Amino acid sequence: MKLLFAVLSLSAMLVSCSKQAVVVPQKASGQLFYKDGSIAVADLQAVQTDASTIKVDFATQYANNVAKIEVMSGATQSLLCTIGEINLPGNIDKLTNFTVTDTNLKGKTMYYMLRYTSNSGDWGYTPLVSVTLK
Repeated sequence: MKLLFAVLSLSAMLVSCSKQAVVVPQKASGQLFYKDGSIAVADLQAVQTDASTIKVDFATQYANNVAKIEVMSGATQSLLCTIGEINLPGNIDKLTNFTVTDTNLKGKTMYYMLRYTSNSGDWGYTPLVSVTLK
């Protein structure tokens, strides 16, 4: 019962809070950040561009049977909300760049990760990256 409660609690925390679908192609060097059978993510970086904005850049080297990628952010490592969603038109087999801008900064340190959803409805997560605001 405790395990079921923990799983349900985690699921509730990872549900989207607000969305901002801002996707602009950028340049990436292609250095590998995360890889599994569904996706290879290069260059996941979060950089503060001014007092109220963080730019999240990443690239995919490949995405197999991935329907969408969500950029998630939060002021804690345990509560992240979707700030941008990218619907993929099909498989990706070359380096493809994405950028999402976060203007809803909620803490002195912000955490970011990607959640990807397969065409069958399964999902996965990348590790977190963080930015301490200046």
